[in-house]
Amino acid sequence: VMYAGTHDTVIEYDGARWRSLAVPNAGFITALAFTADNHLLVGSSAGLGSFTRGPDGRLHYGARAVQLPPDVTSLGIITQIVPQLDRVYLNARAGVFVLHGDELRRVAGEDGRQVRLIANARQLLLWRTDGSWGMIEKDTLRSGGTQALLIPTDGAAPQVLPVPTGGFIIADNRGEVHHWDLTTLRHLPESPV
Repeated sequence: VMYAGTHDTVIEYDGARWRSLAVPNAGFITALAFTADNHLLVGSSAGLGSFTRGPDGRLHYGARAVQLPPDVTSLGIITQIVPQLDRVYLNARAGVFVLHGDELRRVAGEDGRQVRLIANARQLLLWRTDGSWGMIEKDTLRSGGTQALLIPTDGAAPQVLPVPTGGFIIADNRGEVHHWDLTTLRHLPESPV
């Protein structure tokens, strides 16, 4: 099954037919992700919503009431939802947050337009548009490195892909592919691809 977000609607395609799922007052839907407990989280310009599967097997929408940190009045646009094991990370205009139950905790204060979250089975990489990066471990942002460590310094952004067994594949703008373990800052000798 494939899902796509539009304005106030999630479109579901099961390979044979399309179905529209209404998301009232969502505005533009900017992020979708299934959690480990099979909820479909919906990020939008209006905040966070959630679909749950009913006894009929169909998805049913409900606004997701989340408790914001005291210093946050609004998440702003949610640009990414990244489930990882028992946690869900949200990348939003107000920063990067981890969702535990219905409580959000800020992990990083960066504007969501300036970062990209990339997850593998064990690690969550926060890649900034200036080329610097950090690792999120145990819900804490740990400083990382700079773009020059991984790619040429001419400012071109690399393609970064997670490796399920650990590390990340990074394709630089010279066409070279690298396998990095960013926890130890080791360049791994063989690429798993």
